[in-house]
Amino acid sequence: MGALALGILWLNAGLVMAAAFKQLQGLRRLGRRLRAMADSGGLVHGEVVRAGEGDRFAVRRIHQLGRAVTSGGPPTMLFTDGPQSFEVLGGAVRTAEGDVEIAPADPVRSEVWHDAARGAEAVGGSAEAFDEALPAASKYKGFARDLEVEVRRGDRVWVVGARDGDALGAPEEAVPLLVSMVDPRAWIASR
Repeated sequence: MGALALGILWLNAGLVMAAAFKQLQGLRRLGRRLRAMADSGGLVHGEVVRAGEGDRFAVRRIHQLGRAVTSGGPPTMLFTDGPQSFEVLGGAVRTAEGDVEIAPADPVRSEVWHDAARGAEAVGGSAEAFDEALPAASKYKGFARDLEVEVRRGDRVWVVGARDGDALGAPEEAVPLLVSMVDPRAWIASR
């Protein structure tokens, strides 16, 4: 019986390691693509000086499901991310070399990364909103909400895409136009 339990433990450990290795391979692939685009001039870093839609330069939409945690202390809610979509609305980024036009990209061909502060701002929340959401979060279906995290005019960003003169757009291959509020190379290296 002990050998069976030990075998199950090792099988589970192997499955966890296989999943971690698969994620590591994906990060390495993404890192290679970013380096290749950066080498071809497709990586710019600067301040958003013009946004395609009012002050909005890019948007990340996240569907979240919250569940109540009521044991062992005051009630809290634990949120898990569900489906996400991204949209680059376009505009211009001011770099040390001058302004770079960023072409709009549809949700299929774009990706938006935000920093922790902007994510916390999008979540917001108040005691009244928590009290209203808690009964739904305590039920089987949980409490669903949709967040929009915006990258706005005035934000510092890294944009990775296909370079065409003084413009960046979505690459032709299956790589999205990336707008990031954190240095994507440093983020990948930290993982």
